[in-house]
Amino acid sequence: MKSLALFGFTSAIFALCLFSFQQEPTTISLQDAIKKKIISYTVNSNGHYSGNSVDLHLTNTSDQNIKISVPAGTVFIPKDEADQNLLIPEEELIVLNGKAKQNKVLNGFCIEASNHAPTAMAPMTISTVTNPKMIKLLAFFKGKKWDAPTYQASLWAVSDNRSVSNVQNQTADGKALRKFLCGLTGQKETWYHTPQNNTVTATREIQSAPFKISGKVDFTSDGATKMALSVYKANGELIHKFEDRAYPKKGKVESEFSLKVEGWDKGNYEVRILNGETVVKKFPFTL
Repeated sequence: MKSLALFGFTSAIFALCLFSFQQEPTTISLQDAIKKKIISYTVNSNGHYSGNSVDLHLTNTSDQNIKISVPAGTVFIPKDEADQNLLIPEEELIVLNGKAKQNKVLNGFCIEASNHAPTAMAPMTISTVTNPKMIKLLAFFKGKKWDAPTYQASLWAVSDNRSVSNVQNQTADGKALRKFLCGLTGQKETWYHTPQNNTVTATREIQSAPFKISGKVDFTSDGATKMALSVYKANGELIHKFEDRAYPKKGKVESEFSLKVEGWDKGNYEVRILNGETVVKKFPFTL
């Protein structure tokens, strides 16, 4: 009986030790871990500016396993003030075993479009976003996943007053984001989406230009007459004409509109829906 009791006691101790070993490591924010000297670190830009742009090198100086949280709203600031600050839009977690080292590439995005794209290996300091509108946008982001172009276009709409039309609106989440951005920035909603090509010049300036316009147009059809879609400049110059098309459905018709606009001049345009020479409806847009 004594040996049986001893076995049971030993098993209980083993189970307790195993439970302790399997417990989740303590989570601590990056900045708190630095202040408490739980970790040592270096951080620098890697030459990118829109996702996967911050190289973080960590060493756990303690014997304990820890989980480092890089909270949404963490800002990495280059030493050169002419370079762009990079913001983390969603929390990132890094697990570090005791005394372990780890390198992590963080998903930082530019919040200063008019500044220069950071260079590779440029040292950075760590801060926290203070712009109230940006803080509200990050709260809206929380719990949702967005692709890199959506993150970047949304952040620039707040930080640099870029058009909300650069943010996709083809999905329910995209429409909700656009509505939120309009309320946040005071911009008017648009019927269209103008995704951008962003290129970095030799002097590290970012140049943005739309490569496509897409959206839904609607009009009333009599069910018999052929309708035409054409694109005009604001001065009335015809830029692009689609083939006439019959819409057999009588009443309101919604139609997907998409057109490549790469290389087009910046300015105001409009899609015109025509019945012969008669303009049925206009859909203005800006590039």
